[in-house]
Amino acid sequence: MSGIIDTVGSKSGVIGTTELDYEEGEWTPTFVGWTTNTGNTFTCKYTKIGNVCLVILSQAGGTLDPGGTEKYIGGLPFVSAGAGPSGVMSEANLVSGNNPLCTLSHGGGSGFTCIQDFGSETNIRLSLTYITV
Repeated sequence: MSGIIDTVGSKSGVIGTTELDYEEGEWTPTFVGWTTNTGNTFTCKYTKIGNVCLVILSQAGGTLDPGGTEKYIGGLPFVSAGAGPSGVMSEANLVSGNNPLCTLSHGGGSGFTCIQDFGSETNIRLSLTYITV
């Protein structure tokens, strides 16, 4: 035991002088081409550790309707590393209650495409973990 206690801090347990890349915050979704997006209140948070980002979106009130297939949800807080397994770490689904609404397809960049048309909803949730560039 060295007896040096006052120098233990944020770097404790990390080899060398590398700081962990950790960030929390809020993000603003964009719904490009959606038929209805009125009166919505969203709570959108993210946690990024290194190059892994977890995003959560929760809708409270208002109406959201894609009005067809292949509708884009953008505005993710960090650009994704790429499509498919190289960029997405978890299955991306929009849900209402316990009911899946649509699967999200990813093509890189800072957004996803909702593949199915699920009709009008007032209470959706999204949770997604992805790799950033």
